[in-house]
Formats: sequence, C-alpha cells, structure tokens
Amino acid sequence: MERILIFGNTHESREAAQTMRRRGKQVIVCVTTEYARAQLPPGTMCHIGRFDDGQMLSYIRQTNPRKVIDATHPYATATQTRIRRSAEQLGIPCQRMKIENEQEAWRDVVQWVENPAEAAAVLSRLSEENILLAGDYRNLPHYASLLRKDHLFCRIVPTVEALDLAEKVGVPETHIVAAHGPYTRAFNSAVFDMLGIDVLVIRDVAVDGGLAECVIPALERQIHVMMVRGE
Repeated sequence: MERILIFGNTHESREAAQTMRRRGKQVIVCVTTEYARAQLPPGTMCHIGRFDDGQMLSYIRQTNPRKVIDATHPYATATQTRIRRSAEQLGIPCQRMKIENEQEAWRDVVQWVENPAEAAAVLSRLSEENILLAGDYRNLPHYASLLRKDHLFCRIVPTVEALDLAEKVGVPETHIVAAHGPYTRAFNSAVFDMLGIDVLVIRDVAVDGGLAECVIPALERQIHVMMVRGE
C-alpha cells in the first residue's frame, strides 16, 4: 500500500487526508498539537510534534512515503522550507498545496474556546509550556487560579488597575509586559522571542494593532494560539 505523508493542520490537510484514504492510500498526518490531532478525520494515523532539520529528514526517511504533501498554513515558511529540502534530499516528490484565503487562513489553524474559564481549564492540563495572555487583563484571575505562575505571562496596558490586578493574582513582575498599543508585528515578535512563549491566548475582538499582527507572528514561530470568542 502506498504511503502518503501530509504536513499541516489546515482545512486543506484534512481534505487531502480524506481524499487519499478514499483512494486506498496509507496516510500519516504530521501536526504539532493534540488539538490539531483531534481535528483530523477519525482513524487517521498521526504524528504529533515539531521537527528541526535533522528530525524532519530522519522522520521522512523512516516513514519512506511515496509522496509528501505540504499543507501547512501560509505563515509556516521555515517549516515549508524544511519539508521541501528534506524531500528533495531523499528524492521523494513533494507537493505544496494551495491554501485558500491566505489572509484569513489563521482562523482555521487556531484553537477556539468559548470563554476564559474554558481556556483556563484547557491550559491547566499543560505543564512546562510558557503561556502569554494578550490583553483582557480583567480575566487574569481565571487563569492565575489554575496555571503555574512560573509559566504564566501577560501583556497588559500600563494602568494602575491592570498592574494591581496582575500583582494581586501573583503574576511575577518579570512576567508582565506593560505597554500601550498599537502592538505591531515587530513588537509581538520580540515579546514572543524574549519570553520563549509556547502558547498565546487572545480574544477574538479588535485590539490595538489588530489580531493578525499578533497571531501571525505567533504561528510563524509554531506557537500554539488559543482564541477566546468575543463577547
């Protein structure tokens, strides 16, 4: 049975997996989170985890697929290069799928939750990941009551009310980013890199600088994004 290796957590990757399985192919889909795995068609073989250059090459060699399909989101440029180079080095055909509506593609990639309480409950199952809460400081108590303070960071406006609340719930001073918007891509990128963020939590409402200015740099860094639906 021919084996097809698919990379990505997008609508296109899930459709490709279904199509190839209907054609009788053995399909393995590579994603980075448990949430992404849960979005796949039932019964789909899956690998969860990130790859560096050597790991990517080793995994493709080990699985020895007939074809590699790159259906990653349009912001994962480093991953796309890694996939293409590894496939070329091994002499395996590699197809880059076209992602529809690239400007809004991030909405199909992020994890959606209904409210801060649900977000905090999901995040409480994590252990070593650094979590950044972007804005929405009034809901800090939801998160601080369930999450490890040594892995909790927040970006808030530098008002007395916001700073007092962060201190009250126990967020360390060194974990507070207090700044006025607009929050540009460059600013958000610097924050993610400086703090070593693994998970970004943000509300689906208009914020200074725009949602995309925050979400896209996170996705470029393979940061998991949790989007809390706007009220």
